[in-house]
Amino acid sequence: MKFVATTSCPTGIAHLAAESLEHGAARSGHDIHVETQGASGSEPLDPAVIAAADGRWRGCPTHRAVRGNPSFPRYFDRKRK
Repeated sequence: MKFVATTSCPTGIAHLAAESLEHGAARSGHDIHVETQGASGSEPLDPAVIAAADGRWRGCPTHRAVRGNPSFPRYFDRKRK
C-alpha cells in the first residue's frame, strides 16, 4: 500500500518520527512519503503523491501542520463550538 503522513514538531521530533515511519513501512513492504514540518523547515509533499495514496496519517498535529494542507482537506471542515 501507499501512504502519506505529516509530522510536525518545533523541537526536531518530526524528523525522527518520519524516519521511524519510513523504516516501519519499508519493513512491512509498504511505500510511505512523509511531510515533515519542524524547527529545521518543511518538506511539502507533491500533490500527485498525496492523490495516489491509499491512506493518510498525521502525527503531532498542530494548527500549522494541517490547516490548508492538501493531505488533510477535511480536518477543519467542522465548525468548532
